[in-house]
Amino acid sequence: MATPFPAQESADVVPRPVILDASDGTYGRIRNLLCGGLTLEERILRQLRRAGCEEVYVLLDRLDSHDDALLNHGSRPDLLPACIHRVTKIPLADSSICIWFPARTIIHPRLLERLLQPGDPVHVRTSGCFAGAALWSCHDGAQPLGRALEMRELDSYDESTRRDQAVYFHPIRDEKDIARDSEFLLLRTQKDALDLPGRYLHPRFENALVRKLAPSRITPNHITLATTIAAFVVTALYARGFLRIGALGAAALGVLDGVDRKLARLRLETSRLGEMEHVLDFLYENSWYLALAAHFRMRPYGVALVAADLADNMAYLAVKKRTGRMIDELSPGDRAFRAVAGRRNIYNWILLPCFLLGALMARSPAAGFRLAVRWGAITATIHSLRAATARVGSGTARRGEGRPRS
Repeated sequence: MATPFPAQESADVVPRPVILDASDGTYGRIRNLLCGGLTLEERILRQLRRAGCEEVYVLLDRLDSHDDALLNHGSRPDLLPACIHRVTKIPLADSSICIWFPARTIIHPRLLERLLQPGDPVHVRTSGCFAGAALWSCHDGAQPLGRALEMRELDSYDESTRRDQAVYFHPIRDEKDIARDSEFLLLRTQKDALDLPGRYLHPRFENALVRKLAPSRITPNHITLATTIAAFVVTALYARGFLRIGALGAAALGVLDGVDRKLARLRLETSRLGEMEHVLDFLYENSWYLALAAHFRMRPYGVALVAADLADNMAYLAVKKRTGRMIDELSPGDRAFRAVAGRRNIYNWILLPCFLLGALMARSPAAGFRLAVRWGAITATIHSLRAATARVGSGTARRGEGRPRS
């Protein structure tokens, strides 16, 4: 039995309880449907956990095992608040202040975090639906409290995708809204600062795969592990001289590498393996270069490309530490250079035509590898010089803002 909160005189004395309204009157018709791979209920619960909320009251019309399944969809209790109280009656005294979230909505993480902040109460309202600070009355229910927040007041820059994205609060009414907002959330997982293949070629294939995988029990970790294993198979193919099959496999892995990240952003899933993904990428990518160098008997070239890749990564880290931004975000020129800079996808598309069509192009496969090494060295040199000249506060400001993207 949930312990009722007393009426609150100050948010600084008693923390405002968080109520998630999942009653059938507002939610029943669509409670079993998935939006971006999650029920609307679990999506908000995961967002609340990410925002630091560890106790939530979920308002239901009745208590049964069906609701237990909804609260634990995906078997990831580690991504949910530690204390989830299922109640059929709001455990608040009359005239209490709470933070109210309707389950039949999707809400931007930054907006949700703002509504949870202590201090002056604020709420957001759209299409007859509101979320945020509320005054609870046993007779009138939850009524919005405090100032109506304008979404344009919030920073629209998304660090995970490196681009500005509008802050949103969408009510969900029916299956059409579920389908619309599933696609909306998927498109928001796309990064901006990418190379040409990652920006123009891969998204169509990545999005098609994510649409299929989102409702399944396959996790981003499964994709990461499968990608890593397949990547070392490519290493073996290159070492044994199966260049065409290896190059095609490497091109396919460029797509898979984006799938796990998009799936993680869409379903709000994080893990230690996901945090180590960049390390795994570095290991298998450089194993490709060393395997090709061994096959062509050009080991100095392989070492040079690994050294260039390492120098490039160090330049990125130095700029990130000094400015709080990636090199690609410092200026429009840096962003444009990212589209063609020497990285795995660009190397793949240098090597692929040489391996597949080398005879027709009057080029040997080894010539493509030499070209990739030279372009990698040029890229590392440019980025190292950029890292040496980057200053704190330099770079392109966000639209309407002057502070760094951190």
